[in-house]
Amino acid sequence: MDTLSMRFVLVLILAFAVVLLSLVIFLQRSKRGAARRSRYIEALYALIDGRKEDAYTFLASAVRNGEDAVDAYIQLGDLMRERGQADKALQLHRGLTVRPGLSFDDEKAIQLSIAEDLAALGKTDRAVTALETVRRKRKDPDVLSALHRLYHAQGDFESAYD
Repeated sequence: MDTLSMRFVLVLILAFAVVLLSLVIFLQRSKRGAARRSRYIEALYALIDGRKEDAYTFLASAVRNGEDAVDAYIQLGDLMRERGQADKALQLHRGLTVRPGLSFDDEKAIQLSIAEDLAALGKTDRAVTALETVRRKRKDPDVLSALHRLYHAQGDFESAYD
């Protein structure tokens, strides 16, 4: 009977250890899952809620920590431009152009942001040139709309009409 109760106690201790270990592993994974909801995702939620300062903080942190989403950098640059830092936004956006394996949509979004940065700096001619290079690849409605606005800003109504 002593051996039987000893086995029972050992099995009970072993079962308790397994449950405890499972609980620790589960909590570790949920912490990592929460960490995976990155600063970038938090920034997107902040942008949706209209909290641009929080979004700026989250995006800056995400970029510093090596976020790989191109959109995180585009959004951060756009917020910089809105804060009056168009020159820094332009640097950030131009840095994205050298990334390998960009899709057309990524290239388009980057060039649209570069054009807006240049326009904010008063370099509308260069902004038009940046968008014309994208337009030559594919006639995209977003690019055409941005070109239309830039041509109007320049007073080139014929090109805007075209």
